[in-house]
Amino acid sequence: MEMGTSAQKMDSVPSIRRLTRDEWREYRELRLRALADSPDAFTTTLAQAQARDDADWSSQVARGAHSPSEIALVADSDSRLVGLAWSGIDTSDPHRAWLTQMWVDPNLRGLGTGRQLLGAVVRWAVGVDARLIVLSVWPSTTSWPSGESRSPAYSTPLAEPWKSPRRPTRRCGWGRPIPWTARSEGQTMRLPWPVVRIANAVTNLALLTGIPRPPYNRSNALIAETIGRRSGKRHRTPVGYLDDGGRIIVVVEDGSRAHWVRNALADGGRLRIFLRGSWRSARLRLLDGDPERYLARMSRVHAGFVRLEASTPGVIELMPD
Repeated sequence: MEMGTSAQKMDSVPSIRRLTRDEWREYRELRLRALADSPDAFTTTLAQAQARDDADWSSQVARGAHSPSEIALVADSDSRLVGLAWSGIDTSDPHRAWLTQMWVDPNLRGLGTGRQLLGAVVRWAVGVDARLIVLSVWPSTTSWPSGESRSPAYSTPLAEPWKSPRRPTRRCGWGRPIPWTARSEGQTMRLPWPVVRIANAVTNLALLTGIPRPPYNRSNALIAETIGRRSGKRHRTPVGYLDDGGRIIVVVEDGSRAHWVRNALADGGRLRIFLRGSWRSARLRLLDGDPERYLARMSRVHAGFVRLEASTPGVIELMPD
């Protein structure tokens, strides 16, 4: 595979469009590249894909190109396909959409192509009256390379763990909580940063458009917008919260060490939040208290993620102006 330079990467910004029915050969080549690059990200193996006949590829692309309940989106850079996203409506629930394929060429990662693809999926889902978008990632046991910050490939659901015949699914296990005082550094499990980035992007888009993404919706999640204390860039982070009698309470996995919290504190505790459908200025303050007191009243799945990833959890109150 040819590796482009940084300058070459920036020369052409990929456009996002729907695949056309006569592009089944181009899609086949793209799909095989994705499977070769990230074999653990998909249920289909490279060997299985290579064994498919032309008629099978053509039929699949025809559905993705014209079906009202399925869409195949690609990133096109100078007439070369460099990314894909495939989404479809659940056959048992017309208001549920699945994101079943997601991949971006390694040379184009880190430039926002994946975010553009996800945005196009969300807009399509809104147009077909989907109310839920279900994303899932393969919980690989392989660590990401040190310093990796670009999104590789992703497949289908966080809400309903995917089971593969090739190897068992690693469950996140939100069950009985381990007391914070009993946690050792080795007991804290971190999801890979590329997985966090893709999940955050989907959740942000879902909140902005009003589409619930289990377990999150506008009644239990918001977007915290801060300005990087070093970069000066805008950052948006989806945050689960508890409405505690009108108080907006957040349990943060890393407490005051979380990047978005540190950004806000560096600005005098000021930030913007997207809360219940509108942007509002807000202030942040750190609270003393047992995180478990609040987690016990939050979504079980969200609380499980926090418990799974927490190192030094902290309680924060967000106070809209």
